[in-house]
Amino acid sequence: MAQCETIHQGKIIEKAIRNSGYKVNWVAKRLGISRHTLYNRFRSKLLKENFIQHLGKVIFYDFSLDFPNMNPIYEVEEDATEYHFDDGLYNSIEEKYTILLERYNHLLIIFAECLNKYHRIADNRNIATFIKYQLPTFLS
Repeated sequence: MAQCETIHQGKIIEKAIRNSGYKVNWVAKRLGISRHTLYNRFRSKLLKENFIQHLGKVIFYDFSLDFPNMNPIYEVEEDATEYHFDDGLYNSIEEKYTILLERYNHLLIIFAECLNKYHRIADNRNIATFIKYQLPTFLS
């Protein structure tokens, strides 16, 4: 018996939809069919390939993993497996991130010192008021 004959495509697409986290009703709307029609497709042993591929695009699932004779919906270019890293861009982002962290740490130190100095700041409203009106004077 051929493998194609033993695969129940409806059950496979149902499992894929359930595992995707999308609600059946939402998927049916995106496919342009009723929920009832989609449930009927779950019971179908054989489905049209274009329907399965369209469903795969809706739920971001590649059914070619389940159906080896089906073409993958997302083609990978041969050179896409090799990523060329731009050192200049990386260094620029790393420098900006480092500066941001240093400024954030500096701000936390100032804030901690201010809280120690003005330990009467107890609730969130006082902290928000302090940050808005008094902290800028400490930063300048």
